[in-house]
Amino acid sequence: MGKGRGMQQYQAADPATRAQRMTDQMTKQLGLDDATSKKVYDLTLARAQKVDAIQKGTDDNKTKNQALNANADDFKSKLKGILTPDQFTKFESMRGRMGRGRGNGGPGGSTNENDQN
Repeated sequence: MGKGRGMQQYQAADPATRAQRMTDQMTKQLGLDDATSKKVYDLTLARAQKVDAIQKGTDDNKTKNQALNANADDFKSKLKGILTPDQFTKFESMRGRMGRGRGNGGPGGSTNENDQN
């Protein structure tokens, strides 16, 4: 019956869809103008494409996590150059709320409970 059901891989939406959703949310919550929204979309699309490449590129979780963290840091750095200081502060606050409950372990928590096995 439900055998193997928990073993199915999560299939994320395509990078363009994910980028558009994030851009729409940021545009609404940060009050982005059209030009800034376009820059954010382009940056977010590049990030989403890189995430997909990282996910497909290796099965080693440690390597994958390091690459994903580097990609996130690069995104954050570039985004800081696009947004105003106030918008970036709001983004950081928004991102903190969005990250909760997604298995990130919270402050000091493990991001991968299987590391203990």
